[in-house]
Amino acid sequence: MLRTLLFSLAILATSVVHAGDVPRGKLPRQVVPTSYAVDLRMDARADRYSGAVAIELEVKEATDHFFIHARGSTLKDVQLIRARMAPIAVTTELVDAGGGTVRVTSPQPISPGRWQLRLNFDAPYDQRLQGAYKVKTGGLDYVMTQMEPLGARNAFPNFDEPAFKTPWTFTISVPKGDTAIFNTQETGTETLADGWVKHSYAQTRPLPSYLIAFAVGPWELIDFDAIPKTALRDHVIPLRGVAARGQSQRMKYMLGETAKIVTALETYFDYPYPYDKLDLLAAPDFAYGAMENPGLITYRDSLMFADLKSATSQRRGALGTHTHELGHQWFGDLVTMPWWDDIWLNEAFATWISAKIVHQIYPELEADMDLLGGGLGAMGADSLATARRIHNPVEDWTEVSSTFDGITYQKGGAVLSMMERYLGKDKFRAALRAHMRKFAFGSATSIDLGDSLAAQSDNPEVLRKAFASFTDQPGVPMLDTTLACKDGKATLSVKQSRYAPNGASFATDTQWLVPMCVRVGRGDSTSTECHLLDRAESTITLAGDTCPDYVHPNADGAGYYRFRLDAEAQNALNAAFVKLNAFEQRVLADSVGAAFDAGTMTVAQYLDAAPRFAKATQGDVITAPIGDLEWIKERVATSAQQERIDTMLRDIWGAQLKTLGVDHRDGDSEATKSLRVDLINTLSEHGRPQWLVDDLAARGRKIIGSGDDAKLDVDAVHRDLLGASLRTVARVDGTPAFDLIERHLATNEDSVIRGALMGALGNTRDPALLQRALKLGLGPSVKSGEMIRLYFGATEQPENHAAIWAFVQQQYDALLNKLPSVWQGKIAFFGSAALCSEAGANELQGFFANRVKDLEGGPRALAQGVEGVKLCTARVAKHQQH
Repeated sequence: MLRTLLFSLAILATSVVHAGDVPRGKLPRQVVPTSYAVDLRMDARADRYSGAVAIELEVKEATDHFFIHARGSTLKDVQLIRARMAPIAVTTELVDAGGGTVRVTSPQPISPGRWQLRLNFDAPYDQRLQGAYKVKTGGLDYVMTQMEPLGARNAFPNFDEPAFKTPWTFTISVPKGDTAIFNTQETGTETLADGWVKHSYAQTRPLPSYLIAFAVGPWELIDFDAIPKTALRDHVIPLRGVAARGQSQRMKYMLGETAKIVTALETYFDYPYPYDKLDLLAAPDFAYGAMENPGLITYRDSLMFADLKSATSQRRGALGTHTHELGHQWFGDLVTMPWWDDIWLNEAFATWISAKIVHQIYPELEADMDLLGGGLGAMGADSLATARRIHNPVEDWTEVSSTFDGITYQKGGAVLSMMERYLGKDKFRAALRAHMRKFAFGSATSIDLGDSLAAQSDNPEVLRKAFASFTDQPGVPMLDTTLACKDGKATLSVKQSRYAPNGASFATDTQWLVPMCVRVGRGDSTSTECHLLDRAESTITLAGDTCPDYVHPNADGAGYYRFRLDAEAQNALNAAFVKLNAFEQRVLADSVGAAFDAGTMTVAQYLDAAPRFAKATQGDVITAPIGDLEWIKERVATSAQQERIDTMLRDIWGAQLKTLGVDHRDGDSEATKSLRVDLINTLSEHGRPQWLVDDLAARGRKIIGSGDDAKLDVDAVHRDLLGASLRTVARVDGTPAFDLIERHLATNEDSVIRGALMGALGNTRDPALLQRALKLGLGPSVKSGEMIRLYFGATEQPENHAAIWAFVQQQYDALLNKLPSVWQGKIAFFGSAALCSEAGANELQGFFANRVKDLEGGPRALAQGVEGVKLCTARVAKHQQH
């Protein structure tokens, strides 16, 4: 074990000591930072970089040591400085290598008051998309950053915790001709004696370390039209695009959409954009979709390259993600959570406001339906015994990464939407506006938000309790609902419990304060009424003097809960299906799937229910049952049931697609295009009508060409058909197509096209080709951030599962060494996706238990992976009995 010599002051990532006071979660508060000055010297062509950091400190109580974060750095010349005192040379010890926690020890007491910690350091550029990391594209090296959640400690020494929100002053020196960009506007440059150029930047507003961002190297800039002044803002906002060399012009569409989104957000929050500029960076390799760094938002480049000619899903995803990140400039950046247990305040709000603003500006993209679908999707993870709460304690740095999941984003967004309806849109907006002003450039907790919402409520204590009942406990409410009507007076008897899939291992007697809204139908008219369920069993008297024809227990799909009706009421609701709006149809489809998962609906009953949803007009509703139909076919169906499923897919959903046609037509609405694409992507994988397979395979051959001099022609098809055509030709033509696609991947650097090519390679069912695809992911032709695109496509094919599980075990070290750092802890999910047996659950636990215990997010990912395998096993056993 290497130790730092007294006053010599260098630490290496391999030098570790153990002590009882080493913090693995929050840092102690006797010494806190109040501002930073960081000076970096960076050359993107090199392997390492160096810098100097000066941290102004407030010492709140006398001590001889405190802790900072520095992971992978070598620290030098570490000193404590105070006015009218000689500098104190201090020692540093890396006391937790995984967490990057460093103890700073003074040879004399550090008295209360103002101090400065000054140090020099050097560090390697990260190779796995965290901290200050390198990417190579077009033969050139670029450096950019990803600090959230724990990457800032890799980039430079600091107090890497969101509560420490301070001003930052940065200077960055780079070789002449290189670009250097930071969160704030550049204030000046200086040519140094060695020919390098030193760039200086305006001091930031208070920011936590995870929102610091910079980029250096041969980045190309595009100056776009500034965002104009508004009634809220008396100045323009400079707007630029940042991309790899030769790529910046591809950002024009997304840059052009930015002003209207920013203006809409300013109007909603009644608060101007809080920062001095807005740069959008298109990253050639990135672990996430995007990151909300104030003034320098970073994106996976495929999102920034979307335009009106892009695939429908790419444009829809790009505008949604862009609005999500811009929404963070208020929720997350202007007002920040003080600790990771409240990360949902950032991500759930960005998810919710994104859907609202995108639907306002681009109603044809159906972002409101995406918000609903996200909430329904989160219910799967929320139905685990290992489910997190929205507001979940985080005690250890290995737990931080686990907070970035569907519970935080999608469940959180769905709960906010439900609370907006309960409180009322105007009052909800007023609460958020007041919240922004009260906590601007500071931090706020879940309790603070609850208080802000309660201030607009007629019954503030009830609102706080209702809000906390969804944020502070896990699970999905199940509302068992019975309709009775006598002498024209209708009542609903509602019993609440926690929804449990078959095989669940938790108690179901959880209670919530549920804002339940009911759609009541009488003849051709409908009405909606809302009630707060505040006990385990409630009786609701419905308005009106006649018995309803039907009731829907989740009007507009606005509630984060599931329901189960009595048989007679369920039949009446089914009969009224076409009278329901798309949101109500979608949650009705979810209730059918939930009943099947819970084991209260048989395979035969599910097959009878599924065709009903094809009568809808909205794509998410129409395709809702198909995933379950394919699971049934692969796992539990008899031969007769398998044939019935194939027939249904061909004759019902396939017939719909045949009517629509495979190609877009002039005058098609965005909804029609989306439905067509959904059906093509679904049916090309499930059901696979021969006419569609032949059509897509023929298109795929035009794309990949033939022979030794084959040229890739992605313009041979509309981008909406690119992925499905490539996947189909790879499956139909086998090795010859695989060879061509692999060759094209090696020579193409367009991220959108590469994603489609990798999706095709991973889609193979041929055992030999699968091995080639899996090994390809470990080679140089697949970037670190692209691995998930290749591998998780392969897990969707049941024929591949045994080989994938064997590959994970055999290549574990290689996978871990290449995966982005923030994904490493989730590697157990890749293994669990291929398993569905009790023995498989035991194998998963046995293989990963010791391997992931000290990885970010590893312990929870393993626990949830094992539970998922056990639930799959129980689901199979249950339905094979019938």
